[in-house]
Amino acid sequence: MAEKVPQKTDPRRWETPLFFSQAFFLTTTDHAGNPHLEPVTRLFPLADEPPLLGLVLSEGTLAHRHLAKTREFVVNLAPTGLALAFWRSGEPAYTGLDRIGRLGLTLEPSRKVAPPRVAECPANLECRVTEKKPLPGATLYVAEIVAVELDRGISWGTPRERFKALAPLLWLREDGEYYCEPKLPHRAR
Repeated sequence: MAEKVPQKTDPRRWETPLFFSQAFFLTTTDHAGNPHLEPVTRLFPLADEPPLLGLVLSEGTLAHRHLAKTREFVVNLAPTGLALAFWRSGEPAYTGLDRIGRLGLTLEPSRKVAPPRVAECPANLECRVTEKKPLPGATLYVAEIVAVELDRGISWGTPRERFKALAPLLWLREDGEYYCEPKLPHRAR
């Protein structure tokens, strides 16, 4: 067996990053039905029956404000081919009403919730918030997945083949900087 090396419990102090996330575009709508898109990485499955996921949003985000009123959102899986759009979606230069088009993304209607889904994303999960829990500076939303849409090309094959077809973009935080795979080195400044 390998020798174990003790680490601090604060993940920011770990010598080797142990957590990485998938990258997603989150779509929400405001009280008037105007769509909003923002990048998220703190999302995780919670249960199978009913299908639940957890989403953590910082208090200052527009999506956080929208969910306080509408309680619906769509999780759009960002594939590696959308790495640049994902990266830019968090930059101040890509704000405003036309930001989605300037990112090269297209919105289309969802089946069961008001927020639209991103057409270029291979997987879209339509969700309704069932509960929320306050965290320091953020909120954990528990949501039921009420509809799922997959590109036809990823709805068949072995699990490994489907995963390769999804080509999920991975996101890693290290030393206060963010990197996305597979196109290293991208750094947030």
